[in-house]
Amino acid sequence: MNFCNKYGSKLINGICPNCSKIKKNKKKSKIIIISLVFIVVIFSGVFFYLKSTVKSEKEIALSFSNSISSSNPEELSKILYCNDSSLPINKSNSTILIDYFNQNPSKFSSINDDFKKGNYKDTDSPLSIEEVRKDFFLIPVYKVVVKPSFIKVKTDLKDAKVQIGDETFGDLTKKDELGPLMPGNYTIKSEISNSYLNKSENIEVNTFKSSNQEISIFDNFIKVNITSDIPDAELYVNNKDTGVKIKDAKTFGPIDPNSIIYGVSTDGDKKIISNKYDVNSSSNININFAEAKASEANFKKDLYVLLRNYSSDFAYAVNTNSFNYIENYLEFDSPIYKKQKKVVPEIHSKDIRENFESTEILNYTFNNDTSTGEVTCNEIYSIGKGINVPKRQEFKNTYTFKKLANGSLVLTDIKD
Repeated sequence: MNFCNKYGSKLINGICPNCSKIKKNKKKSKIIIISLVFIVVIFSGVFFYLKSTVKSEKEIALSFSNSISSSNPEELSKILYCNDSSLPINKSNSTILIDYFNQNPSKFSSINDDFKKGNYKDTDSPLSIEEVRKDFFLIPVYKVVVKPSFIKVKTDLKDAKVQIGDETFGDLTKKDELGPLMPGNYTIKSEISNSYLNKSENIEVNTFKSSNQEISIFDNFIKVNITSDIPDAELYVNNKDTGVKIKDAKTFGPIDPNSIIYGVSTDGDKKIISNKYDVNSSSNININFAEAKASEANFKKDLYVLLRNYSSDFAYAVNTNSFNYIENYLEFDSPIYKKQKKVVPEIHSKDIRENFESTEILNYTFNNDTSTGEVTCNEIYSIGKGINVPKRQEFKNTYTFKKLANGSLVLTDIKD
């Protein structure tokens, strides 16, 4: 028979083309069905596996409670989430949260109770349990969502710096917001350091209570209006040179109100220091050198009197072989005391006679802190030996001296 009994089609090599086609289609359909069933089974298995590994809101609440109670930052970091990616969720930041709850157990109890009651979002805290994504577009993933904290720092001091933990922030006049931060307790360390100022302070901030905090650092600092009878004098603050002339410091600051300011002027090779002023006493300060000039003039006069009387009486001491004439001008047992006690009799024994004529101070320095100084002067004597006619001689001597507690001056050494 050359035709198919079912379809009447002509057989090709004894096979009906229609019957063959149907068999192939049935086989293909069977393969597709098996494949679809396999995919559904695999997908269902993966879905239910993933669903079993993803924690529910209740399970997240339990994990949160256990992590805090056991102080386990590693486990806590696994369930925390922040919408601001700038706040890293890690062990360090998780520790900040744990430390806060350890210091505030009642706050932890309150949040923990809310979570246990299913109150996951409306808690009086920056923490809530929320869905953060869906895996495979179907499985909800829950986390403890953290609302980040920020601290705004107010200051007029450009050189001020603040430190939180190991991180330091500078030039707060440009960027004054610190964050994002994990809610918790922070010690804000602030510091200002420049050529004339070095001060620091700590401020405790609780960002758990409020996610946006504002603090002021060195807010007691003030500005002062400064004038002087010597505008070109250098301005000093707390014994430090500011590098600013008084004429350029009409409005100076901000500055610590506990500071002491004064001016330093140069007169030849001498530095004249003005009176010292307490910044806290007034916002308007006139640095006056009149008293300092008068004091300097009196000091120079006292120094001149010391040198003149010493030189004059030194001649008497030599002529009479009496050291007693000069010992009151010398510090007892000082180098000059020992030297002149030996020199006076030596010169007298050589039949040398002296007559003092004059002395002139060439220059001197004095350190108020140590009450010591050095002076170079030109001394003129008429000196003769025996019956010879005395000759006029000049000596340039350099002495060191000291100011005693009673204000008097004494010589301490003579340089060779």
